Amino acid sequence: ALETVDLLDAANRKIGAYSKGMRQRVKLAQAIVHDPQVLILDEPLSGMDPIGRRKTIRLIKDWAREGRSVIVSSHILHEIEAMTSNILLINNGRILAEGNVHQIRDLIDTHPHTVFVRAADPRALARRFLERDDVISVRFEEGAVVIQTAAPDGFYSRLTELAATGEAGEIAEVTSPDDNLQAVFQYLVK
Repeated sequence: ALETVDLLDAANRKIGAYSKGMRQRVKLAQAIVHDPQVLILDEPLSGMDPIGRRKTIRLIKDWAREGRSVIVSSHILHEIEAMTSNILLINNGRILAEGNVHQIRDLIDTHPHTVFVRAADPRALARRFLERDDVISVRFEEGAVVIQTAAPDGFYSRLTELAATGEAGEIAEVTSPDDNLQAVFQYLVK
């Protein structure tokens, strides 16, 4: 188990001399030493450095792929997104939503969806969307347009058409700050 969590070289040192991240990895080793089929982990990445976090996320994914049930409790939602696609959001003992991020996001489609589009000609792109009823607002940032829409599926469909035809110039990047667990959770607890 110590080898699995990269602590074999430190096995002879006193745990009191370990960093917080190393102590966290000792706890993981304790959890897996008996090869359990169900793992329940509370904030497993707490105190770890970025490399330790990445390795631990990989381990958690590997355990799940091996057929183990892995339950992770965490307040750091982007870390949960990195570990799994199956999510259960709980607030004050109440289940708010379950599924993957996109399924959960679909539950709140009446909530405006913000999309950031970096394009060669953001103003030309914005003009293509201003006439649409589902567009709530348009604003500009350097080299980009930020569009708020009430119908994300229709918006993305139209954006794909524009990108394919080149009508609005080259589209370099499309991201959405609303398409993550933190944004969904914030909306659901309101």
